[in-house]
Amino acid sequence: MRVFGLWAAAGLAAATSCVLGRADAKAILGVDLGSLFMKVAIVQRNSPLDIVTNLHSKRKTEQMVLFDSGSRFYGSDASSLLARKPQLTPAHMSVMLGRTADHPNVQVLSERHYPLTPTFNETRSGVGLTVDGTEFTPEELVAMVLSHAKDITAAYGGGTQIRDVVLTVPGFLTQHERRALLDAAALAELNVLALIDENTAAALHMGIDMISEEPLNYLFYNMGASALQVSVVQFHSYERKETKYATKGKVVGSFQVKGKGWDATLGGEAFDARLVDFMADEFNEQWNKKRNDGVEKDVRNFPRPMTKLRLQANKVKHVLSANSEIPVFIDGLHDDISYQTHLSRAKFEELCHDLLLRATLPIETALKSANMTLEDIHAIELIGGGMRVPRVQEEILKSLGGKLDLGMHMNGDESMALGAAFHGANISTAFKVRH
Repeated sequence: MRVFGLWAAAGLAAATSCVLGRADAKAILGVDLGSLFMKVAIVQRNSPLDIVTNLHSKRKTEQMVLFDSGSRFYGSDASSLLARKPQLTPAHMSVMLGRTADHPNVQVLSERHYPLTPTFNETRSGVGLTVDGTEFTPEELVAMVLSHAKDITAAYGGGTQIRDVVLTVPGFLTQHERRALLDAAALAELNVLALIDENTAAALHMGIDMISEEPLNYLFYNMGASALQVSVVQFHSYERKETKYATKGKVVGSFQVKGKGWDATLGGEAFDARLVDFMADEFNEQWNKKRNDGVEKDVRNFPRPMTKLRLQANKVKHVLSANSEIPVFIDGLHDDISYQTHLSRAKFEELCHDLLLRATLPIETALKSANMTLEDIHAIELIGGGMRVPRVQEEILKSLGGKLDLGMHMNGDESMALGAAFHGANISTAFKVRH
């Protein structure tokens, strides 16, 4: 695997970054599509590298589209009506790109009570989603979200709609799945300059100002909403001459991805799903007891209350990351019956015990892939939203044997989008990146 130069356009290798189009525009987007939230960064002349805020002044936008009354709603506008209209609001479209209905990552959506069931489209030999009687492909839905990224960038101050973009992708995507993402970008009329692995983009952003006399091995631990990815990255420096006539060069930084490991179905939503099932079982017990008609019913068969439970589970997880317990109350969850319970962090960890054991396995895989041991690692950096669960951090520390501290020096949500935008500046002919 070749060395990744932090300031040299030729530094990124095809193994983790695929350079595609040519750019000469005055502004470039870096889009971290994710599976739950989309983050957009912009690099333009005479302006610092920055995150684009959406129409609600938020720095990340929900990856969902609401089809209602002949109109489309995106981001917070769609999310605010999700509990009322779950079957009109497709989400997680990027997870379905280039995959079949029996793919593990697609099947897990049904297991986590996704309100829309992906079906096999024989015409295109791929997954489709039917929303209010109209069938859409994942590429069409992702294209809508990417078009929205162009719109919010124009409103943010990017001027006319920017077409040049670098997209992040999970490191485990196949070429067919990456091609599906490129098809979606083409539908959105975007000129994709490159695809870059999420952890590689984060490492690029971290290494912008990093100069080290000796090689430093970093372990990037990235737990997002739907997947866990771990990369071993080596940062080092070399002397670069500005011209062939220069007698002395300038020391610049570079990095190399040494190894990877992942769990494609372990993310924050896996933990949410355990809470959802626990609360659904409790509600079923209360509901059937009140009905008392001898017929057992399951709230899981009703999309609206299950969507409310999914939203509540995510809130509970966030609160329990900072507190030891939380009271839960959902007014009129279903059939005019409210749901009330009390959850503790200990109960949450009990429900997710097997998931927590899986949380450290990709570390071992990445180290083996890099032909390294923990003794070779100088630091670990945590990124992604899932790593905020305290017990996940405890499991990581346990696997490290107390030899390393957990680093959280980067913005875990935004570093990948910023790294993608910076890579776009590196490969663009319109920018001269400072060495």
